[in-house]
Amino acid sequence: MSSNLRSEALCPQSLYPPLASGGRTTWELSADEMEMHANQFIHFNGNVLLTKDDMQWRADTVHFDVPTKQLDLRGEITYHSTAIIVIADTATHNIKEKKSVLHNASFTMPQHNVRGSMAKVAIDSAQKIKMEQVKYTTCPVDNETWSVSSKKLIIESGQGKFYGNRFTVGGIPILYLPYISLPVDGKRHSGLLPPTYRHSSLSGNILRLPVYVNIAPQFDLTLIPAYFEKRGVGLASEIRWLMRQGEGSVNFFQLPDDRIAQRDRWHMQWRGRWAHNHWLAAVHYDKISDPAYINDLDSDAFDRYAPFLRQNMDIQWGKGGAKVHVLVHSDQALVSSATRGYRTVPQMNAEYSTRRQPFHLAADILTQYTAFSHPTTEIDGDRFYTQMGVHYPMRWRGGFLTPSLRWKHITHRLDHSATISTDAPSLIIDGGFFMHARHRSSRGVWHHAIEPRVFYIRTPHRTQDNAVPLIDTDLLRVDPFALFRANVFAGYDRISDDHRLSLGIVGRLWRNHHYGKQIVWRLGQIFYLDERRVLLPNEQPNRNDRSPLLAQVDYSFSPIWRARAQYHSSQNNQEFIGMEIHYWASATRRVNIAYRSIHNSIVAADPSDQILWAGIWRINPRWQIAVRGQYDWDHDRTLAQQIGLAYNSCCWKIQFAYERKLLSGNRADQSFGVRFQLWGAATRTDVVDDRDDFSLNSYANH
Repeated sequence: MSSNLRSEALCPQSLYPPLASGGRTTWELSADEMEMHANQFIHFNGNVLLTKDDMQWRADTVHFDVPTKQLDLRGEITYHSTAIIVIADTATHNIKEKKSVLHNASFTMPQHNVRGSMAKVAIDSAQKIKMEQVKYTTCPVDNETWSVSSKKLIIESGQGKFYGNRFTVGGIPILYLPYISLPVDGKRHSGLLPPTYRHSSLSGNILRLPVYVNIAPQFDLTLIPAYFEKRGVGLASEIRWLMRQGEGSVNFFQLPDDRIAQRDRWHMQWRGRWAHNHWLAAVHYDKISDPAYINDLDSDAFDRYAPFLRQNMDIQWGKGGAKVHVLVHSDQALVSSATRGYRTVPQMNAEYSTRRQPFHLAADILTQYTAFSHPTTEIDGDRFYTQMGVHYPMRWRGGFLTPSLRWKHITHRLDHSATISTDAPSLIIDGGFFMHARHRSSRGVWHHAIEPRVFYIRTPHRTQDNAVPLIDTDLLRVDPFALFRANVFAGYDRISDDHRLSLGIVGRLWRNHHYGKQIVWRLGQIFYLDERRVLLPNEQPNRNDRSPLLAQVDYSFSPIWRARAQYHSSQNNQEFIGMEIHYWASATRRVNIAYRSIHNSIVAADPSDQILWAGIWRINPRWQIAVRGQYDWDHDRTLAQQIGLAYNSCCWKIQFAYERKLLSGNRADQSFGVRFQLWGAATRTDVVDDRDDFSLNSYANH
């Protein structure tokens, strides 16, 4: 939260608004009376006002010494600039040297809600401010929760340097520091960040003391020493960079000799994205010392229910219809039941497609080379994949029809010796209609659009060797968006024999000019004209002649209310039912509730019915609550639960958090955390994590 937003919502506003810069270039003066002695002095009396540039003086009387260019001010003195407002008993200002000195003064910095008092303050031409015997706080006068008393304070370039400091909270001195440095302009500066405390049943008391280092405007570093009562002392670090072409971050944590696990624990996370002209590069890399690390130390950084950690690096180039993509991929298994995948070092794609225009022949080609290896089976080799297609798109005002011919070829070379190849052609016919109607009512004009669509594909069966490994191939789920998908598999290790017909319809209902934003529904079904014989390992044959009805409805009650209901199944007869409702009034007032059901009608697997909820609600400008949870209906147990409460004052903020999560073996970990922050006493405010980015995208099948 920025200081400006915080002050507008919670803090009393200054009686003196900030002075606009870029004012008058010469001195202007007004007063009730003036007495002048040529070449000696000028005396002004009564409501004296002096203005120049971004500086303004007010006083009862002003004495100007002509030879020295010195102004002496007395009675009700106010100094006002773009950075600070000072009210003092006495003051001097030298016009020639552009230096000011004030005594027995109080000051405010309205843009950043900073106020205080001092025995003496000196301000030079570069707006460098030196204070003596200073008291500093961001709290209002009538509610001074905390303050810093310093022997000397120097403010320069948005940074405050405090010498001989005594921290006072609630009127009680709690800490003495010989030197501290804090930002006074709301920007990031090197220094200390608010500490955090947490108690976990697995790790005991946990204390983190972050330190922020502002290396450069585009680079920064955060170091976080961490004490785990039951495990030991660790160190986390985060380095971030932001450039014109891209951005990224690297996080690393190490806990040497974990006393519980009896081993070193660590975690590395690298994120990066770079783009220039037609080039794009991205990195998504996660690695941990052992699979138990996530539950023991850092479940918030990962999807706790994901079977793998991704380790990807890719480079892309594209221009017009041509694209080139190079991918390096590996992963790390997180659960014992997950089989670790193949490393692709590298995978290179090249594709080209001509522009599709109505009633013009179009063509495309895709080639891919993959070098693969496996860390446990020691199977390695190469894969070559080629796909070519020709299309003739026809489009009219009320519909479209596109016949296509495709040819696919796969060659696997195992252990760089045995070669296994297969190829197959495909015929695809895709067509549909567009229908639109308007209805007038007392509430306005209603629009109803219906788009029926037919999709046919025929790929003959080709015998394929099961000895060929599955490098990156998996079965795609069947949902309303899969009705018109040409591929059954994701990946290029198998060519599926496919003979099916899909019928689907999409409807939209909206009022006035809100196209597609009120009701969108999808309904369809797949008819299997022949049984598919190319199966993946552990895949059950599908002997049905049709899929279940596939349906999805999205309904927007209003700009802040949305609902979704969907039903679909996968090729292995796993049925999915989902319902969601979303309320989003603002970023700090939103609620999501969802129901998920997964059942398998063939395999006697454990069904899964879960309720998920997440929300954040700002009760008023000071109080905010956040919740998130996941409940397993079938086993009557709560899988995860988080509750957070935050109180935000004008000059401080406190956060409480409770979390309970279910681990493997029906073990549970409970933790309680608290964080206390003094506004104006931190060097990087964006490091404070409000945990308000709750979503319902993850789904655990326990």
